[in-house]
Amino acid sequence: NELEFDFSNITNVAGTYKVIVKYKEVYVVEFTITVVEDLLVADENNEVRIIVDANAADSGKLVDNVLNVQTVKEAFEILALSNLTDDVIKKVHLKEGTYFEKVILNIPNVHLIGESQDSTIIDYNAGSGGRTPTLVEWGTQGSSTFTLGSKGTGFIAYNLTFSNSFDYYGSTLASKQAVALVTQADKVIFHKVSFLGLQDTLYAKDGRQWYLDVYVEGIVDYIFGNGGPAYFENSEIHTLNRQGTSANAVITAQKGVGANGKSLVDYGYVFVNNKFTAPEGMTSKIDLGRPWDKNAAVAYVNNEFNGHISEAGWTDMSGNKAEDARFFEFGNKIVDVLYQSTRGTQLTEQETSNYISKDVVFAQGNGEVDFGSAWDYKAQLALLNLPK
Repeated sequence: NELEFDFSNITNVAGTYKVIVKYKEVYVVEFTITVVEDLLVADENNEVRIIVDANAADSGKLVDNVLNVQTVKEAFEILALSNLTDDVIKKVHLKEGTYFEKVILNIPNVHLIGESQDSTIIDYNAGSGGRTPTLVEWGTQGSSTFTLGSKGTGFIAYNLTFSNSFDYYGSTLASKQAVALVTQADKVIFHKVSFLGLQDTLYAKDGRQWYLDVYVEGIVDYIFGNGGPAYFENSEIHTLNRQGTSANAVITAQKGVGANGKSLVDYGYVFVNNKFTAPEGMTSKIDLGRPWDKNAAVAYVNNEFNGHISEAGWTDMSGNKAEDARFFEFGNKIVDVLYQSTRGTQLTEQETSNYISKDVVFAQGNGEVDFGSAWDYKAQLALLNLPK
């Protein structure tokens, strides 16, 4: 009751307006509200389009049936308010720039398309031990810059960066997990996308996920989650130097179970034909993963490793032994020398053929998990209409 809002300058004309909020005359904050001309309606191709540009002069206006707004959050809010059917393809184009926003998306068939992988950035700086506006801790998942909920089926991200710029080394927080993106949706594709962070960068939690030509960086457990499956190919996985400690860096932490936490997947995280890199002068070794649960399922097939990968390859976690988890390898090399860890299990050539096949990994049934429908992942990627 002690909050004061000043909406006096807002009209019904499309555009962006400033709103002043005061609390007891000591706390003053300014934020923007965008008034839009109309809700979105699908065109003859069953699509809607939004352009996000932080400097848009025509924010809120429909130009050639394309809505212009200044923030990612506004784009998602208008999609939700437009009452579009699930099958409508919702294309959101991001102009170059850094969008400092904490965003949640829980709408199906959104295509988030950036102007430049390196220069189109969605960033926030929350750490898990930090406080929300209601003064509770964010927690690991809550720290995420971009959250894709379970209703976000059919999501595609292309040509942009998700980042969490939390000050990991400068912070005094006890819990420093800082997630750039968490996804709980089925049938999602990330193509030419970067994920930037340190601890727990990419929370590949649940649902079938395809990571193609992406870049992921971090120091510990920086690709982690429940079951997936998540298939990484033709990508760069970059382990940063873990400053202030001699402990090994760790790439993955995985559980090997579906969304209910009980049903085992056969194929969890699968890395095929990727390049694993590290900075020059790195002082510690790198472990391929550790079992967040005893049933963790991770496989590395035909990858190029750097010389910092540890001899053991895998390590323990929370009482779960690496040897008891489903940690598999085949055909990986350091330079031209075949690499085999001492704690992982080598796949046979026949077993390897299943791990390489996305048709197998992305099948409707994965171990004890039934996703309820088939996934034509190639057709979904083709919806981007990329030049050949």
